Amino acid sequence: DEPFTGVAPNSAPSIVITAPIGEDGEPPEFLVDEGVVFTATVADAEDSLADLFITWTGLQTGEPGAEPASLGTSAADSDGLTQFVLAGVAAGNWTITASLTDSAGATDSANADIVLLETNDPPQVAITSPQDGATFIEGATVDFVGTAFDDSGAASLEVQWSSSLNGTLN
Repeated sequence: DEPFTGVAPNSAPSIVITAPIGEDGEPPEFLVDEGVVFTATVADAEDSLADLFITWTGLQTGEPGAEPASLGTSAADSDGLTQFVLAGVAAGNWTITASLTDSAGATDSANADIVLLETNDPPQVAITSPQDGATFIEGATVDFVGTAFDDSGAASLEVQWSSSLNGTLN
């Protein structure tokens, strides 16, 4: 009898998203205009870690008819670490998926949920009257007129007037 020589079966690769991770089961929140850095670790018994490429997709949850969107790819370093920066997507609740396929076609994936919040720009205010540089007689009453705008949808704005000479004005 001749000895049997075979090929060991391929082991599936593994991927774990290590950041960002929420607390107490709640997804972490970020502003929509800041890049969110995802980190993951990958492993594969047969392939070199540097040869593994991770595909990142995102699904905006709670949106009727939403389909997963391709977000990009990243490569693992020799220690099995990879990073991906999420940018340019809409505000909302997202499930981000990192998928990994080895050279034999075996796959693994991991998910992380995040919430992207609208950017809250500071309100804008302007003094419309009196004009900058206007002069008045000492003791005269001066009426100030201004505008305030906030695009965050705030129901009301509170405007406080102050002077470098007299402090808070009523």
